[in-house]
Amino acid sequence: MSKKLGLAERVVVFPRLTSGPGGAGPLQDKLLRLSKSLGAIGKVVVAVNYQLKGCGFGLIDGLHNHGVEVLADLKINLSNSAEMLLEADLLAPYEPEMVTIAGQVEDFAIKGLRELLPLSQIFASGSNDQKLWISTLTAMQVKLDGFVSLAPDADISRFQGQRRQVYPDFEFVVGASLSGPSTPSRMIRTGADRVVLAISDKELASAANMVEKAMIEIERSLATEEAVETI
Repeated sequence: MSKKLGLAERVVVFPRLTSGPGGAGPLQDKLLRLSKSLGAIGKVVVAVNYQLKGCGFGLIDGLHNHGVEVLADLKINLSNSAEMLLEADLLAPYEPEMVTIAGQVEDFAIKGLRELLPLSQIFASGSNDQKLWISTLTAMQVKLDGFVSLAPDADISRFQGQRRQVYPDFEFVVGASLSGPSTPSRMIRTGADRVVLAISDKELASAANMVEKAMIEIERSLATEEAVETI
């Protein structure tokens, strides 16, 4: 990771919110309400993908206004240069802190994307064989800020012994792979820089509380790592 992360930045909230019969308007209202509650905690990252298609890229400004950071999880297709240029041009004025890419990853395409989005970190989206994928990118000397990998068998996290319908199903890993049931603490201990909490409509009101509990879990894991390193 190219920058030192604050504790709040280590939590990425992935809203799985529905729009309902009102379309994009109610969805945007939910997202802004969520970001306001999270912004009171700190620079928590809010990941958006289909929401940008429904609400428009201006949604990023609305999220930023509440003090959160934004992951534009668009999986920008580097294999299609025209599509890449269009999406990057649309994103550029809103300056999301992070974007995800997909497709055939080549160094020249990454350089082009960095020129269009100089303030955004670039993360490659996951692969079925992540170890091979990471070693291939490393051999190609492709310079990325990290990887997003999917852990489909992620266990439902336990926060202070209470089972929640919220689970971290992605992990941000730089040079490492994680598989098997996961909790925020385990993901941090095995090399992840960030963990993602999926938030549904049912968890919207308690999302900030869940994030704070995840931050406590992450902080304890980081403290344990530091203690081990000093031995």
